[in-house]
Amino acid sequence: MGRRLRAILVFLTIILKLFYMTDAACSCSSSSCNCDRQGYSSVPQHLQTSITTLYLRNNQITALRQLDFSRYRNLVNLYINDNDISSIEVGTFSHTPQLQRLELYGNNLTTIPQGVFDGLNQLRYLYLYSSHVKIIPPNTFTNLQGLVYLRLYDNEISTIPNAAFANLPQLQYLRLYSNQVTHIQSGAFSNLPQLRELQLQNNQLTSIPTVPYQLPDLITLYLHDNNITDIPANAFSNQPKLSTLRLDTNKISTVTSMSFTGLTQLNTLYLFNNDLTELPNYLFFGLSSLRDLWLYDNAILQIFPNTFTGIGSLSRLYLSGNNMKTFPIKAFSEISSISQLYLQNNHITTLHFTAYDKLTSISIVDISNNPWQCDCRMVAFRLKMTGSPFFQNQITCTNPRNSGQLLKDINPEDLTCEDPTIVRFEKVYNNLVVEGDTLHLVCESSGIPKPDVTVILPSGLNVTVESGGRVTVTDNGTVTITDVTAAVDAGLYICIVTSPVGSTFQTLSVDVQPNMPSTVTMTPQNITDKPESNSNPISGPSYSLPVLLGSVLGAVAASFLICITIFLVWCKRRAKNPPPGPDTSVVFNNTNTTATVSSGHGQTGQGRSQNVTNPSYAQRSAVPQLPLDLYEDVELPPSTHRPKGTGPKQPAKKKALKPPNRNKAPDDERPPPPPPRAGAAAGAAAVYANEPAAALDNLPYYQPLTKT
Repeated sequence: MGRRLRAILVFLTIILKLFYMTDAACSCSSSSCNCDRQGYSSVPQHLQTSITTLYLRNNQITALRQLDFSRYRNLVNLYINDNDISSIEVGTFSHTPQLQRLELYGNNLTTIPQGVFDGLNQLRYLYLYSSHVKIIPPNTFTNLQGLVYLRLYDNEISTIPNAAFANLPQLQYLRLYSNQVTHIQSGAFSNLPQLRELQLQNNQLTSIPTVPYQLPDLITLYLHDNNITDIPANAFSNQPKLSTLRLDTNKISTVTSMSFTGLTQLNTLYLFNNDLTELPNYLFFGLSSLRDLWLYDNAILQIFPNTFTGIGSLSRLYLSGNNMKTFPIKAFSEISSISQLYLQNNHITTLHFTAYDKLTSISIVDISNNPWQCDCRMVAFRLKMTGSPFFQNQITCTNPRNSGQLLKDINPEDLTCEDPTIVRFEKVYNNLVVEGDTLHLVCESSGIPKPDVTVILPSGLNVTVESGGRVTVTDNGTVTITDVTAAVDAGLYICIVTSPVGSTFQTLSVDVQPNMPSTVTMTPQNITDKPESNSNPISGPSYSLPVLLGSVLGAVAASFLICITIFLVWCKRRAKNPPPGPDTSVVFNNTNTTATVSSGHGQTGQGRSQNVTNPSYAQRSAVPQLPLDLYEDVELPPSTHRPKGTGPKQPAKKKALKPPNRNKAPDDERPPPPPPRAGAAAGAAAVYANEPAAALDNLPYYQPLTKT
């Protein structure tokens, strides 16, 4: 009997455990149930209906339906985060009107259905972050009249539409950071009278969101880690109570004197890690409550004298990590209340003696890691140093003469300067510069302080170490010009080196050759009896087309010059020594075949007779051999060769026409007479053997009768 009773009790215990297994898994009290990490795929329906708090975190719930919470009408706090919920039916929360806290973060929601939160008038906390939300329809949260905290950060929202967060009279904290927001429509934040904190950092905004409606209670605005490039005038004029403004880690390069107008209660302004290069006058005018100004890690080169005018309450100023080269003593004199000044890691080289009194009035100063030039410009400041203020231990010299020394340890008489000089200005590589190449020049200079280098290009443009683009200049004077062209980059370059104590310059002429055409590969045809194969043929020699054309044109030009030279030499010799020809008087008649050749000699003025010998072919062709025509007598002019003692000869009645004078040599340089022909030598010699030279000059010539 006892054994049977024991078995019955064990059976009943097992049945009860199986029946109440879910309740045993959840940790429940009279007002709450904790069902975290129980592997539920849906909302359990057997819990106490009187509970006000339900924890369903880290389960496997994928959807919320209309009746899931219908039996839990007293719920005030619902934690259903870190599940895999991808859909929520409209009306899911209509049975829980007392709900004040709803945490849905860490799910897989891509959109929030419009009206899904209708009826939750007492909801104060709504957490939807890290849920892959991409779209927020307009008026999604409109009926949440009691909502105070809304967290939508770490989602995938790209656009905030008009009226997305409109008409939330109790909303104070709105966090939308770490999304992909690129655009915010103008009415997205309308009618949010109690909004105190708006976080939009770590998005992809490129401009300051336009808020046409006032956010009268907004105290904190976070816009850092975006892509904002400028701050327009009156950008924050609708946030008069703004106390903390974060604009750091953007790409802001442009600000105006009206950018921060109306922020009379601004206490902290973060502008570090941007692209600011200068701070214009009156930039912070009217920020009478500003105490902390963060401007480090920009590219600030210049601070104008009135940049800080109107911020008399400023206490901490962070300007480290910029490009400042001078200490803006005039601008700092406008800040009488400053207690901490950070100027480390800039490019400040000297300090005016008036800066000493300002630095000693500030409690905490950091001016370390600047390239201090301990030369004649620091004498006045050095004379004021007493060794007591701590910042004096931060001025370490960097110029070669006293590198590593503290300024306070250097004798003022050793702080000297030297005029700038140019050591060399030349091409780095002495090779031919062709279009498309990169040209390297170097303008090496020396002097104390180190001179600044400016190069004037052939185009007239000036480049310095701050210049960028195709032409750059480094600190050591190296000039690099990429992709050179003959039209722009050939010509005269001027290097100017300047320092506070003087300047000098040098010039350099650079020639840029036009780009040569591409080479032509000439491959001779391979003629062979072997069959063609698929292997790669051996290419023939390559000839550059310009070289080939140059060779041909050079050969033609050389040949032309040689021909011209030969022709000129031949003409000159021909003019000086004409070829032999019949420059003698030859007499023919119709019956005689004998001839006497008279040759004059210009040096003696006397003539002589000579027997006719065999003439050359040219002579025979020039002298008629047979009397083929009839001739008439003409008279010759009197000869200028007369024997001494004879009077002038009377002119004859008829004259014989002479043959044309073809390259006739002067009388004093007449060539020797041609040799006599073989057939007429004897007769001609007999006829003219005893004739005087003067008589031969007046022998008659004959010409053919003119036909009438």
